[in-house]
Amino acid sequence: NSDYVIVASNIWDADGAESFALSPDGNVVALAGGKKLRSDTLKSTGNIENGVPLFNDDGSLLYTLYDDYYSNVAVAVSDPASGQLLQRWTTSCRWSRVTLDTPFAKGVGSSMLIGATEDSLCIIDTDTVRTAPRDGGRFFDDDASIHQGAIDAIAAAGITKGCNPPYQSAYCPDEPVTRAQMAAFLVRALGLSDTGGGNSFVDDDGSIFESDIERLAASGITRGCNPPENTKFCPDDIVTRGQMAAFLVRAMGYKRPVINIFDDDNGSVFEPDIDALASAGVTLGCNPPWNFAFCPDQPVTRAQMATFLSRALKLIQDEIPERPPTTDGFNLDVRDKAADAGCTRANGEICEITQTVTGEFYLHTGVVKGNWYYLTDAQQIDFRSDKVRIEVTFDGRPLDLITIPFISQSTSGYKYWTFQFPEWLDGTHMLEIRYIDETINYVWTIRDTLITTGPGYDHEAPL
Repeated sequence: NSDYVIVASNIWDADGAESFALSPDGNVVALAGGKKLRSDTLKSTGNIENGVPLFNDDGSLLYTLYDDYYSNVAVAVSDPASGQLLQRWTTSCRWSRVTLDTPFAKGVGSSMLIGATEDSLCIIDTDTVRTAPRDGGRFFDDDASIHQGAIDAIAAAGITKGCNPPYQSAYCPDEPVTRAQMAAFLVRALGLSDTGGGNSFVDDDGSIFESDIERLAASGITRGCNPPENTKFCPDDIVTRGQMAAFLVRAMGYKRPVINIFDDDNGSVFEPDIDALASAGVTLGCNPPWNFAFCPDQPVTRAQMATFLSRALKLIQDEIPERPPTTDGFNLDVRDKAADAGCTRANGEICEITQTVTGEFYLHTGVVKGNWYYLTDAQQIDFRSDKVRIEVTFDGRPLDLITIPFISQSTSGYKYWTFQFPEWLDGTHMLEIRYIDETINYVWTIRDTLITTGPGYDHEAPL
């Protein structure tokens, strides 16, 4: 019927209802055979498990309607076979405003229709899709960071892609932010598109961030770095916390308060911006738990920048599940592979091996000390300390390894570490493992070229 617009043909309720339609005047109608879901079946549930199930036509996905404890409408998408949560959406539309006498439907484009009253629709914008966080998070090098939740939040929002293209398995949380990187962070966060039509600065030609710098200048967030001329941007200079405050205050339009919040920014040209940032709840300080200082002259790390941005944008920070100490998939077994390659574990040796893997794989390796019970107390303490360790990098970036608790059995002591790699790695990677014993000045290195296949990466420029 030309009077209606189809908004869903593959979302069914548990009893096999058919497709739904949306009329041009905003009314929702079910096509012939469609079962209407009544509001009394959608009373406040508080969790996914008690939500209302709706399946797609081939049964491969389960859409569940539920509330999020605050009576906000929410949708979870999961795999019925495994029970794995794939996606979830939330909206400010509350159950009290939504009468589901009209059907649930999948919307056109990026929207999802949840229901309607007589005079309004409740629609979730699926551009704000939130994916359940992976165990260990998006990146391999931030597991030990207190900023990991914020890092994953800005990654989910498309503000960062990583720091080691093309694979983007690392975020480089401890590296300082440059002014060029700051420009890209803000452009992505704010969705800036206007370049102003000109070349604002003379020192960013050829930079991969030049277009971001131009957009930032056109928006008025940056004026340059060499006043009063301001012909330069200084893209490679490190951003201090004070400068970061000025960038964010201009970007977010925060008002400058008349109160003095921190003790160490008096006289700084950035003091009003710092106080505005603190008043907005974007910064708490730099010396917890007291937080009477801001440290305006210290550089901003990429991890700190993630937290500043996630607070400013009010992004939801999920609690990231710990990376599991599992051994799922292919066992890299690097020491045995090195032995097969003829390596001798001699001090200073660099052993080159190559492996091809598909899907998930894991590293489980360590060091063993024989004659354990004949060692002196001092020797046992040295072995259990960081003097005896392994250091692992993946594509040139350090991994946050999981330490297996030390054990001694029979006549040996065992120190092991593990790391579970997800299946989404796709390409050729370099895994380097260095076995170190400082007590005897020993270093043995394995370089494992990994050719992996899986769903793949988003191969894009770094940030």
